[in-house]
Amino acid sequence: MNREEKRRFRSNAKKRGFTDSEVDYVFNHKPNEPLLWEGAKVKLDTIWMRLSPDWYNDRLRRDYKEWVLAHKDEVFTVVFDKKRKEPNSIYTLKNNPNFDLMVCLEEDDNQPKWLFFSGDLILQPGGTSKPEEKEIINTNHFITNEQVTKEKIQDAIQEALNREKNR
Repeated sequence: MNREEKRRFRSNAKKRGFTDSEVDYVFNHKPNEPLLWEGAKVKLDTIWMRLSPDWYNDRLRRDYKEWVLAHKDEVFTVVFDKKRKEPNSIYTLKNNPNFDLMVCLEEDDNQPKWLFFSGDLILQPGGTSKPEEKEIINTNHFITNEQVTKEKIQDAIQEALNREKNR
């Protein structure tokens, strides 16, 4: 971010009610833990969450925003959403089932619980220790490179063609 972009960002953030220290926090922000595990202790990164464009449009529910602001100083325990834990769920990290990018908070009393992106949470001391990590090929995708090979793609195409012939 160059000087002009920083000035513009600071000006826009102040118009939205952010203090200088909050804006400085953003400029010095270090990425949060990309993958979280069950039992990890976390706090909500409300400054980072409030800077999201989604916070100021209708993409986030008002009761969600109110809940986040009401619990901004609390420490929570990470739990995985039941549907995301299912073995063949499209959300499961196939190569690393002990970790997830989207988590729930055990102390959340809402039904269903709110789902949080791990980048919006700050890891805190305490909680269960980090499980042993398998090698993560690419955390931006839910399928590893090993799982998608030319042979598998060709097999799937051939299988689809055979089904069409048999109709």
